[in-house]
Amino acid sequence: MEDRFNFRVFISDANLMFYCGTFLPPINEIGKNAKLMQSTGLHDKNGKLIYEGDVVNVIDKMEFIAQIFCNSKNNNLCILSKNKIPFTLDAFNSYEVIGNIYENPDLIGEVEE
Repeated sequence: MEDRFNFRVFISDANLMFYCGTFLPPINEIGKNAKLMQSTGLHDKNGKLIYEGDVVNVIDKMEFIAQIFCNSKNNNLCILSKNKIPFTLDAFNSYEVIGNIYENPDLIGEVEE
């Protein structure tokens, strides 16, 4: 889980995703329209690191598209299906990152903050 402390920032003004690694940039220096996302520390079925805000194809007994988010009530990593049903991230065995909510909003619909 050493990847858990990697970050990325989406700067909406420039439509740019910046991967920061373990360096956490001061948000006040990169703009108020910057969206900070932390890595989950988990990798998808192709070895790609999964971040908050990623859109994943959940591959298990059923298959569906969902958004990765951190539940602020209990700090659990969760997924939110298109029909707005939340699940804990460990409820399923396999995921494939297919985009993220900022660069590919059409994959999941309305962005959940």
